[in-house]
Amino acid sequence: MVSSSELYDLRTSMGLRENMLYICLRTPPDPTPRWFVHTSTTRLVQIPLLLYMPWQKSSVVSLNHGIYVIGGTVNGKATSGVFLLDCRTNKWSHVPSMRVARASAITGVVNGKIYVVGGCQHKYSSEDWGEVFDPKTQTWEALMPPPEEDINLIGAGFGSNRDCMVMDGKIYAATNLWETIYYSPSNDKREQGRRWDTGGGVRRGWCLVGKVLYSCHVSGTILWSEAKELEKEGISEPSINWKEVKGLESLQNQLSSSRMVHHEPGLFDSSTVGFSNEFEHRLPGFKLCKFGSNVVVYWDVLVGGLESLEIWCAEICLEGGDDEEIWGTILCSNVVMMIDPLLYRFKALHSLSVKV
Repeated sequence: MVSSSELYDLRTSMGLRENMLYICLRTPPDPTPRWFVHTSTTRLVQIPLLLYMPWQKSSVVSLNHGIYVIGGTVNGKATSGVFLLDCRTNKWSHVPSMRVARASAITGVVNGKIYVVGGCQHKYSSEDWGEVFDPKTQTWEALMPPPEEDINLIGAGFGSNRDCMVMDGKIYAATNLWETIYYSPSNDKREQGRRWDTGGGVRRGWCLVGKVLYSCHVSGTILWSEAKELEKEGISEPSINWKEVKGLESLQNQLSSSRMVHHEPGLFDSSTVGFSNEFEHRLPGFKLCKFGSNVVVYWDVLVGGLESLEIWCAEICLEGGDDEEIWGTILCSNVVMMIDPLLYRFKALHSLSVKV
């Protein structure tokens, strides 16, 4: 008899790994978010949970065949706990805890190791500001303390992430103040990049496909930019130049009317940008994530007044055209879940793809 993990190892050795989609949703009145796997039958299948897992303000990364849920808050207090979802079996396990409790930390995988930066209150000047996990040895090690000249940058950005990604060995993050910051583990360098929003409308999340960065606008348009624009070096403009993905007009109206809210710690916090947290629930929301060489977007549709609430998913193929344009083609679009319409203020906390 061959176990599930052995079967996946065999498939990996034969080069038969495939991308699987996972999404984490929170639906009232249950405050505990749930993870779902998006199956080939186009439906979301719930994954059993471990008890006492921290979900609020946790960070997630995928590595090898698993999803790591890192830190977060329990009863309003940051935790150092880390959990691993083995996507071969869809079972959870405990991972050694971090050295420091963290919430809304910046995370990224570089050279097979998980880097976690910030999210630890006001300890930016100490060695507690960041640490790295080696899955081979199952150990955490502290990162070098930042130099004094980097303290202001770290305090402003490395504790308030919205979305993270890794490119060319650097971990990039968009902060709550529309700034881009990045950390390079190879040379222990921290830099501030270009602004990722200029006030022309709130952008909801981002993902990297190849060397192209994609984001969602609250108008329902999907935008793109060359990823190299994240850094200031050699570019005089202070903000990223976003362009609209062509060919997705049929999707725009659906996205703009969606109210699915995804998790962005501190978004519209009155202490930072002058809005109340309630305002987040009034904005169109949708969740964008990389899926192989394509992009997948989740959104919701309220059908027949309060008759039903449907969660939709579309896979989009993106191709470059003439005159520096990118065109999108909807490969498939399906209902993946139906929930009680009275639970309209649910949230999509995380979504990502894992190769298994």
